[in-house]
Amino acid sequence: MLAAYSIPLLICVSFILPAIKNVKFIKALAILSIFLSLCFILFTSVDVFSSGTKIFAVSGWKAPFGIVMVFDKLSSTIATLILFLSLMIAIFSLNLVKERIKEFYTLLVLAVAGSLGIVVTGDIFNMFVFTEIMNIATYALVGFTAKKEGLEAAFKYLIVGSISAILMLISIALLYSHLGTLNIADIIKKVDINDNVQKTIFSIFLLSFCVKIAIFPFYVWKPDVISGSLEPVAAFFIGVMTTTTVYVIIRTMYTILGIYYSTWLSVLAILTMIVGAFLALLQDDIKRILAYGSISQLGYIFLAFSSGLAFQGLYHLVNNAVIEVLLFLSIGTMLLHKNKIEKISMYGFLLGALSLTGIPPLSAFFSKFFIITGLLEKNLFLSAIISGLISIITLLYYMKIYFKFKQGEKRIYWPIIILIIVVLLLSFVPVWIELFKDVEVNLLARSEYVAEVLKP
Repeated sequence: MLAAYSIPLLICVSFILPAIKNVKFIKALAILSIFLSLCFILFTSVDVFSSGTKIFAVSGWKAPFGIVMVFDKLSSTIATLILFLSLMIAIFSLNLVKERIKEFYTLLVLAVAGSLGIVVTGDIFNMFVFTEIMNIATYALVGFTAKKEGLEAAFKYLIVGSISAILMLISIALLYSHLGTLNIADIIKKVDINDNVQKTIFSIFLLSFCVKIAIFPFYVWKPDVISGSLEPVAAFFIGVMTTTTVYVIIRTMYTILGIYYSTWLSVLAILTMIVGAFLALLQDDIKRILAYGSISQLGYIFLAFSSGLAFQGLYHLVNNAVIEVLLFLSIGTMLLHKNKIEKISMYGFLLGALSLTGIPPLSAFFSKFFIITGLLEKNLFLSAIISGLISIITLLYYMKIYFKFKQGEKRIYWPIIILIIVVLLLSFVPVWIELFKDVEVNLLARSEYVAEVLKP
């Protein structure tokens, strides 16, 4: 199974890169490793969608005693998404990162390896290990510029990440002492959501990721981290790390616990949506506007998942990740053109902004439309109305950025062009409805997950 070799490949390359002196070879090897990992995952994903879940037992030790990698439709889809976005970010960074190139690409490849590991692992403790790999790399990436703003942002993120890690480790220790296992499939067999102790343990576990993802009221640190980072790092933070963290939360809720509705998470999602949008409107700095805007979009995603709208949430999760990366890379060209944005990037930004606003017939219009109609079908009228109204505010703060732009010289940036094409392709709704509904069915099939992972 080729996909199983993606993580070892990325980790090996991250250890090799510091020993290489040729800058061009460093760039080429880093990008090639991410590209090959994407190809491996794509080949496996085609196999998964055609013939079912694939399990790779590390060192031949099967679950629940050994560590396994689980490639089902959900993990394969998310893994493909984060590797594709990481590849676009790595290629775009060729233009932007001019100093300490070796350090930048080493950390980026390591962060990608950590993100991928979180998504495909079938073991909770292994998930913690990969989370820390991702965190350590991104702490350094956030402070990469070594300027005051970057170092301050890195320190804030270090504190938040440490709090999240402590909560996660405590919950894992309690979980093991209570259930005697950390394999996800084995946990599903033993979990009892009516047990108050288990409720507390999983609440702590989910809280650790809510802190990391910056859902209300844990959002105050995120705009500082984003505004203090380089644009490719901010894009990775918003596009890849956020998607990875959302994956952990929905995997825990839907697969492990079998919880498809959560009133408290719906309330937090609505507050996240409202607070993020209004605070974005009050900002003047472009990256802070985008940071608060990304927090607001998280509200839509979690509102969908906490209301039992998994297909709609998955569709908007993918749309949001691709578009957020497009937005950050588009404004990244301003650094290359003395605060002027080149024409294609300006169009890319406008396309992404209009899509996330919910302008038809762009991709995010359909995912938001499906979320709102799904809420109406469940008689959640207030949530649906708020979701619609926030889109108006979204348009206002994105246009606030757009009118700040000064057009520069024309130049082609292939990652931006590719992302524009992908956003347009995501607007072909019938194809994605079938795919994401297929993934939704897979996400809800808890017994099948257990049967595949614990198969003798």
